Amino acid sequence: ADRVDAVDNDELAVKIAAENARINQCTINQLQGDAFAEFANSYHDLVVANIGYNACARLAEIFLQGKNCTLILSGF
Repeated sequence: ADRVDAVDNDELAVKIAAENARINQCTINQLQGDAFAEFANSYHDLVVANIGYNACARLAEIFLQGKNCTLILSGF
């Protein structure tokens, strides 16, 4: 990938992702915050999420609006 964006609202998850990226020699743009607010107006080829059903449905609504985007969603 030319660019990888990662976002989580949990501080520990963000720290662990940063360490995993370092170990795997990957460069990622990492944020702690709200994925909907941060990325709603940007284009992504692939979005992967492991979050609750309502959030998954919201992600699909935001990221699939006339865009060629693949979503991989998992949650409860």
